[in-house]
Amino acid sequence: VSGPDAPEVTYQELDQEVILYLSNDNPLSNNYLENYVAFHPKITRLLDDGTELDPLQRSYTLQGYQIYQTANATVSPSQLNDIEVSRLVATVDVKDSVDVVVNYILDQTMDLPVPVLVADGPNEGIQHSFRLTNDAFAQGDSRLVNHKTYYYIVVAYGYNNYQEYNPVARSGQAEQYKVSRRSGTGGAIRAVAVIPHKPTVENG
Repeated sequence: VSGPDAPEVTYQELDQEVILYLSNDNPLSNNYLENYVAFHPKITRLLDDGTELDPLQRSYTLQGYQIYQTANATVSPSQLNDIEVSRLVATVDVKDSVDVVVNYILDQTMDLPVPVLVADGPNEGIQHSFRLTNDAFAQGDSRLVNHKTYYYIVVAYGYNNYQEYNPVARSGQAEQYKVSRRSGTGGAIRAVAVIPHKPTVENG
């Protein structure tokens, strides 16, 4: 099951700041108009206690977006957890009972599932515009610098937790989080390059 496609990102370059805008208007996207729902056939229909799950409970749905600043244009989505080249600058999520999202990853050395925090949203609702004024890689003064190129990757993530994971019995939902694998147009997710500058320069 694939995660929700990444949104289209447009931007406005301003004096020592940039504004990113997210949209999901491509009908080819599995997250068209933010209606991502991905049924997972391996999620059991019947729990051990006899509870029967409906199709939506057995599906991943859109939970939020994560914005990363990357060190350069060549950073790929597979490197977003590498703080040497990628820094998380914003998370937004659906306003509901979910904020912290955890995946259990099998530690091959110990042969034990280890919880990994993959998203921690403010639980204040989805937003589609982001005012960015700070350089996540800066040493000292972190304010964005005019005429310098900055790179950002935005991904969407889906959520399902049909049953709390039991690491002893290894039952329940071990993978609550599904992240974007592709862009909304079906291609690879790429960083957008933005250059802050005084907008008056655009007037001819």
